Amino acid sequence: MELIQLLSFYQIVQTGSFSRASGIVCRSQSAVSHQIRKLEEEFNVKLFDRLGKKVKLTEEGGILFSIVGTFFNDLENLKKIYADMHCGRSGELTIAVSRNALAYWFTDVVKSFINEFPGIKFKLFTRSDVLVMQEMILNGEIDFGIGMKEQLISKKLDFLFWKAFDMVLMMDKNHPLSRKKSITLTDISKYPLILTRLGGTKKAYEEAFAGKRLSYDIVMEVDSMDIIKKFLHDSKVLSIFSSIAVAKEDERDLTVCNVGHLFGKVEYGIYYSRDKFISSAMKQFINFFAPELADRLPSC
Repeated sequence: MELIQLLSFYQIVQTGSFSRASGIVCRSQSAVSHQIRKLEEEFNVKLFDRLGKKVKLTEEGGILFSIVGTFFNDLENLKKIYADMHCGRSGELTIAVSRNALAYWFTDVVKSFINEFPGIKFKLFTRSDVLVMQEMILNGEIDFGIGMKEQLISKKLDFLFWKAFDMVLMMDKNHPLSRKKSITLTDISKYPLILTRLGGTKKAYEEAFAGKRLSYDIVMEVDSMDIIKKFLHDSKVLSIFSSIAVAKEDERDLTVCNVGHLFGKVEYGIYYSRDKFISSAMKQFINFFAPELADRLPSC
């Protein structure tokens, strides 16, 4: 068995294609196919099912990839370790941040980081669905993600708590509830609601109303908090969401009531892979918004 055979096998799985893998390993497609046949002969198994132009791992192929994948991932991590040792202010960093966290907390952080570390190739995605964010980490598309705490989809992932935000009720300043000192779930259930579509905030209000067996009327579900706020003006509509999305001008133009006692808090933090090397670029970015977290990340 040769290393190039295992590398070809690894790249076929990663790219889903013999032709793309051949380009990466600098071999002809026929040479790569020959390498895979040699591997299959050596182990006396079938590694791939060919479905037209697509390839799919067999069960035996999956077992081999669980070993080979770890080996080549470790090699990639080693490259990053060496790069960090030689130059801590260069490299690459790709992250995902939930839309609300970016809009209300991380815009200045990102701008400061880019200005401070121009040698780091920085890329950012916004993803409101943290399950998608977790998938991106597992697929190697991003180094880490910042968003609401949700159930982890894999034992290869971990979540590092950053901050908890109370749930708030927002409404027009002339809304009947804006004059109440103590607001109940029954009060809220009497008015139409415009709510966010994804994440822990939705789970919070669903569980709260279900616990009291109260029905409620959702007239709109959207992803953008800015759109929600526009609909609250001059209307009887209410909205419930995490206080992470409350800006100073909101408290001037609308009524914002803390309803943490009704809907609890939403936790935000960092999603990352247990198997991934935590580079200095990752720690430097985290230092910009929560220095105490950098020391809690696993060391290389």
